[in-house]
Amino acid sequence: QFIVSGSTLFVNAPGAFLGIGSADGITTGTAGNIQTTGGRIFNSNATYNYNGVTNQVTGNGLPVTVQILSISSFGGVGNNTITLTTTNTTVDRFNLNTGYFVAGTNGNLNIADGGAVFGTGGHQPNNPVAGTITFLGNGKTEGSTPGFPNLYAVIVNGGVNFNGDLMVGSATVLNRLQINSTAFVQTNAPFYAAGSTLIY
Repeated sequence: QFIVSGSTLFVNAPGAFLGIGSADGITTGTAGNIQTTGGRIFNSNATYNYNGVTNQVTGNGLPVTVQILSISSFGGVGNNTITLTTTNTTVDRFNLNTGYFVAGTNGNLNIADGGAVFGTGGHQPNNPVAGTITFLGNGKTEGSTPGFPNLYAVIVNGGVNFNGDLMVGSATVLNRLQINSTAFVQTNAPFYAAGSTLIY
């Protein structure tokens, strides 16, 4: 964990990549990786990559709209979960690289219209604390392996392809897939874990 401090202004500029290893994520206070006192600007059009070695929260410094959010935990079993601080945060691209992501019980992460979820080894746990992932419009999931990523509860509000361009195997829904009015599964359905529910 590296801390950026001092009286300067910190700016995560558009297009920048910020690696975050602190258990507290990025905040507006005296915790987290960025602790400058001259101000902090966390731009929405940037990449925020959580890559700590212990459990992390995203922190209240993460913008409520984000271009790319990546989960890349280096922690071992029991120390590799990233928890969303602000429910209903909206992302264009959500990368589940390693470790687990939870939005919190009754929490939610939005995928913007035209957005995507990519899974190369990261997942959500099969537990209500995982919360919900909501596609606000059209979108897709991509996985490096059949069944990747595992998603706890998914709500669809547009056309979503669960086996996107790579065509190597659909995502797995662990608890429920909810297809709202006028929404639909586009081209490829997900895998369903035993005991999961389809709501439409």
